[in-house]
Amino acid sequence: MEWSVSDEEAGKEFLLEAKDRQITGIEWPSGSWKTYKTAAIGNIQLDAGNQKIVFKANKHFDKGAILDLRQITLKRVK
Repeated sequence: MEWSVSDEEAGKEFLLEAKDRQITGIEWPSGSWKTYKTAAIGNIQLDAGNQKIVFKANKHFDKGAILDLRQITLKRVK
């Protein structure tokens, strides 16, 4: 995952889901909204065929944003 978030907004919980499988985590600060970081967030098993993958906040928060998501890269793992 590649993202940016200010130190003040960091610490919110995210959810990545595909069908009934999920990855959750806490986003950590990147230093600013203009500084992007890259990190592996976990493994998720996908079924064959087309998939709908959703990335969103896992818990409601009253103000601010969760993060600025630049990309999620999927890699095949044997």
